[in-house]
Parts: sequence; structure tokens; C-alpha cells
Amino acid sequence: MKIQSMQFKVLITVISAMLAITVFIGGLSIYEVDKFVQHQTEDFINVTCEKDASQINDIFGDMEKSVHIMESYVFGLINGKEDVSNVEKQNDILQRSDEMFVDVANNTDGAVAYYFRLSPELSHSTFGLFYSKVKGKDGFIRFEPTDISLYDKSDTEHVGWYWQPHDAGKPVWMLPYYNKNNDIMMISYVVPMYFENEFIGVVGMDFDYTVLTDKVHKIKIYENGFAHLECEGAEIHNADHTEVAKINENPEEYLSVSKELKNGMMLFLSASYNDIRQIRYDIAFKILFVVLFLAVMFSLIII
Repeated sequence: MKIQSMQFKVLITVISAMLAITVFIGGLSIYEVDKFVQHQTEDFINVTCEKDASQINDIFGDMEKSVHIMESYVFGLINGKEDVSNVEKQNDILQRSDEMFVDVANNTDGAVAYYFRLSPELSHSTFGLFYSKVKGKDGFIRFEPTDISLYDKSDTEHVGWYWQPHDAGKPVWMLPYYNKNNDIMMISYVVPMYFENEFIGVVGMDFDYTVLTDKVHKIKIYENGFAHLECEGAEIHNADHTEVAKINENPEEYLSVSKELKNGMMLFLSASYNDIRQIRYDIAFKILFVVLFLAVMFSLIII
């Protein structure tokens, strides 16, 4: 009896020790794996944001490339300073640009308008080209260029496309705005042209902003995560305002990372903490299941 009693005590002691070790190792594993998963999740979200921002920057890059092709073509038609002030030569430059620019615009995704304007000091206040698409119609339609002299420099809606690059002295991306003339939400890239350090005009394109917002709206992170665009801290015409409202109402429920785009806007990628916690819970549950299974198996073997 004493031997059996001793065997029972040893058995209980061994099983208890084994269970204690198993629980300790399992708990430590869950803790360490949980920290690792959280860290890896944050890295994954950052890398995803970098990748998506790079893809959007590629779109901007294609747009910029098209405008600079137009710019280079104009400069290729200018042989000397007298060309930009000679009326006959100006008309020749305008005619050749008219024939070439349409091909560039037709091969640029999202382009809805393009224009080339000489400085009024070199010609007159409406000299130039302006082609635009109209919502519901195909192809570019030629419109009478805006008379720059009729508007104050501060009137961004009408002449911001001219004065912003003029004052900046470098290419500019304009903030998204709604164009009432063609019923299109657009974003513009405009390049100021200088010949022998003298400002001679601008060349630019307008792009359908919904091309960007649609692409951003398709970005998903886990099950309930999403992306949106901001500029200077303000939301700017995203495809789905309800998603952005969720962050504004419950910012503590989302892990957000951001990346600045080449046009100055910010791409925000927001992952729901519920999704992140679910990933951690799933892994912890699997570890716990394995620990309990091994504990039972070892106990049966010992018995």
C-alpha cells in the first residue's frame, strides 16, 4: 500500500510539474508571439502603405511626363528670343502644338483637359490653346481660352492655373477642385515655361480626380481597413466619406499610417484594431490548443 501511495504521489507530482511547465511555456509563447504579430502587423501596414503610395505616384509621374512632353515640344519650336514675340511665329507654334498635343492627351490616362498659354505680355490675354472633355461626351472639345486680364490673380477658380506656376517659378500640382464648366472634379499639373530666363507662358493638363479616388477606395487592409487622401490635414473629396467618418468618430479603433505623395497630398492607410486583434486571437488560440493537447497526451503517457 505504501508503495502504491508513493507511486501515486510521484505520479501526481510529475503530472503537476509537467502541466506547470507546459502552461508556463505556452503562456510565454503566446505572449512573445502576440508581441511579434503586433510588430509584424504594423510593419505590414507600413509596407502596404509604401507600396500603394508608390503606385499612385506612378500615376502622377505619367501625368507629369505627358505635360513635360508638351513643354519640350513647344521649346523645340523656338529657335530664338524673337520667336516668342513674333506674331507669325507665335501662330505657327500654336498651330503645330494644336496638332501634337491631342495625341499626348489621348494617350494619358485620366486626362480631361490640356492647355498652352503664352504670357499676355508677349501676345494677348486669350492667346493659346484650351481643350477639354465634357461629362457624358467622348473626345476633347476646343474652347475659347480664358481671358486672363478679366480676373484678379487671387481668383483661383478662373486663373489659378496660370498665376500659381507663374508665382512659384516651378511646376505645381493644384489642389482638387470642381470645374463647373465641364462638370468634372479635377486635379491639375501646370508647368511654367522660361526661355533664356524669361517667363513666356504655361502648359498644363487637368486630370479626372475620380481616377485617383476610385483607386484609393479599392485599397483594402485586412477585412475592415481602408485608405483615404488628405491635404494639409483636411479630407479631400474621397470616394466614400462614410469610411473616413468612422476614423473621425473613433480614432482609437484604427491604426493609421501615412505617406506623402509627390503632389503634396497624404495617403492614409487605416487598419481596424478589431482585425488586428482577431489575427492575434487566432494565433493565440492555436498555440493554446497545441499546449493543451500536448499536456493531455503527456499525462496519458505518464499514467
